Amino acid sequence: MNGDGDTVLCHVTCGKSVGMDVKEEKGARGYELGWAYSPPPDNQREFEFPEDGLLFSSRFDSGNLIQVERIGAYRYNMYTSPDCGNSPKQTNNRQWFHFAIRGGCRGCVITFTFVGMMHSKMFTYGWTPVIAVCPGKPQYTRLPGKATVVSLDAMPPTPGYPGFVLKPWSKKASETEIAADGGNENADANGSSEGVPDVIEVAMNTNRKKKKENAVAMNLTFEVRLEIDAPLTSSLYPLGHPQCPATYIASNHPYSYSTLQQNIKMWKQQTVGGEKVGTVEESKDNDFSQSCLSSIYFHHEILCKSLDGRNVDLLTITDRSGICNERFPLCGEGDMPYSSARGETERPHQFIGKQCVVLTARVHPGECPSSHLMHGCIEFLLNQADPRAAALRSRFVFFLVPMINPDGVARGHSRADTEGANLNRMYKNPCKRRHPAPYSILSMLRSVTSVKGRLALFIDMHAHANKRGVFFYGNSMNAPELLQSLLYAKLVSMNTPYFEFQSSNFSEANMFATGKTGEGRDTSSRVTLYQETGLVHSYTIEASYVIGNTLNPIVGLSSCGVDEPEVIQGTFCPKYSQAVFADIGKGLLVALLDLKGCNPISRLSNTQFHSVKGLLAALQRQFQIEIAERLFKIAFMSGGQAAIARDPGADPVYTVMSVLRSDDIPDAMTIKDGRGLPVTTIRGLLEFVPLEQAIQILAHAPPMFPPRTLLYGAGRRMMNQVGGGFAGRRSMSNAGLGVTAVPAVSTTGRKSITGSN
Repeated sequence: MNGDGDTVLCHVTCGKSVGMDVKEEKGARGYELGWAYSPPPDNQREFEFPEDGLLFSSRFDSGNLIQVERIGAYRYNMYTSPDCGNSPKQTNNRQWFHFAIRGGCRGCVITFTFVGMMHSKMFTYGWTPVIAVCPGKPQYTRLPGKATVVSLDAMPPTPGYPGFVLKPWSKKASETEIAADGGNENADANGSSEGVPDVIEVAMNTNRKKKKENAVAMNLTFEVRLEIDAPLTSSLYPLGHPQCPATYIASNHPYSYSTLQQNIKMWKQQTVGGEKVGTVEESKDNDFSQSCLSSIYFHHEILCKSLDGRNVDLLTITDRSGICNERFPLCGEGDMPYSSARGETERPHQFIGKQCVVLTARVHPGECPSSHLMHGCIEFLLNQADPRAAALRSRFVFFLVPMINPDGVARGHSRADTEGANLNRMYKNPCKRRHPAPYSILSMLRSVTSVKGRLALFIDMHAHANKRGVFFYGNSMNAPELLQSLLYAKLVSMNTPYFEFQSSNFSEANMFATGKTGEGRDTSSRVTLYQETGLVHSYTIEASYVIGNTLNPIVGLSSCGVDEPEVIQGTFCPKYSQAVFADIGKGLLVALLDLKGCNPISRLSNTQFHSVKGLLAALQRQFQIEIAERLFKIAFMSGGQAAIARDPGADPVYTVMSVLRSDDIPDAMTIKDGRGLPVTTIRGLLEFVPLEQAIQILAHAPPMFPPRTLLYGAGRRMMNQVGGGFAGRRSMSNAGLGVTAVPAVSTTGRKSITGSN
């Protein structure tokens, strides 16, 4: 085992409850009366085809294959199980497959068609499945060649399973929603404004394409050439063991529950003695060396048990500096982590003068990239050669929950837990028995944030099945705090070429969006944490399974044993691999050092911004220009056009902006098409850009969009030639400018202007 997080590992019994006591407990906080856990059936199967001498199996950790049809020599139709299939809890989620091939002979080519996979755009981005061969090549890599993808308007039947049909959605998807249930928050909506306070969206780019009706399912066909002669059975090792001869195929790079457990053992061995340390007081008495204080502190607990009885692990990583006798509570009253409550482990030590960072992953079991992101973070934190890793350990205490939904992972689910629930919609009011992981994580977060300023950063890690690239979902807030939130996101993009700042979304609509399931994102971990605590740096990170849009230019590093090459603008973006995800995880952490001004080998000094302060000033200036342009557009539509027509020789900026009344200026504005900026909702506009400052900005900044671009240069000369200013020109209506004024009632009952883009 090499700890890379992408290797076939030992078999774990899946699909059975293993001793979780779920009896009703009346009167206890977080308990739901009248509920008892009933696990769904085990849907992992095995199929043998003597005609071809082949056996297919999903009877191992994270396997999903429930039916196989032989349609010709070495040609098969393959069917997956939806989450909680064959039970009343069955969902529509059906995107993950993972199975083993035994038998056959080296060089044999098998054609597989996966029938009725849930429609996801990722399958159209040059996707091919991944393959591992045991023994010999246990790491999963993309299959060469191409896959044939056929979209379907209806879900085809699964032989022998008539109940595998699409359930009706609780609500019809709006135009702004993603039709496919394709990955964590993104599956629900992509900008619905339901329940959003008053916001004006001013669209500067009016080019819009009519969206096509989305298909509901897909057939995926690909070929696999066997690289080994594997017997049909093995009496020595079970499937999933790296010494069991088999070929493994998965829809994307797996990271199983077994893999995590093996890696935790490896990390413990790597940091042996990391918990047996002296306190600050003891270090003075025993003359501890600086090297001892700076060595790694690694602590492992079981945060809680899943419904099936698996571990939801909690890791603590820092160094020994600042350690004291007191132990972290990190929980509410009566919410002690499972292993510590039973006396199997102790709570981690507290550390003086260190902020905390909380990272979580794999709430949706099919989103394996999130585990590879987390793996990259952990591996970097345990790096003893990189001075940036040492700086992180000396400055912060990291609390990591690598796998929130281990039952879903082990059973081969795409999105849900064993109750058919989306656990990332349970943070508003989680039930301790039904949703033990969200309940325990929320309790931990509340404890950490009970001391103001103690929590520096929260990131929940996900994968996205419909969008390319890696990006953040952030929260909308007032301008000063929003700039700080955006600053960290921009710093991430400057420390890894794979993070796409412009693809991120910090809009209010995204915070409150609801999808076809009827569930809202305001019950996700990042939004709940922000609403409860006001934490500025609370994010969801989304990673495509397959590929990005482009690579960021990155300044190279060659210092203190760190050698990272420069990435030039326009460099080809490769398909994502576990190494790519690991680099992104490292970038998340290095950006935190830049944000706090404690990066020992920062790239910033070699950029045009020179420092964090310079980058923040550039972001502020760019947003002020974008807002000023949109205020000009509002003024133009509110009487500025007529004012210019009356006096075409006057200064256009002052003439147009002079008609703007305070009632015309919204408190919040969503910028959807800013140059190099993510979709962002900014509150407190007049405090951020006073009207006088907006006029000064417009007077000195070149025009970017209509109508201001039409008042200068060739546009203005043309209008003067046609009819002397605007008198002979067709009137510019709101719709023609790409802004549709629609009375929209917010949660407060007030009307607002909702932009169309």
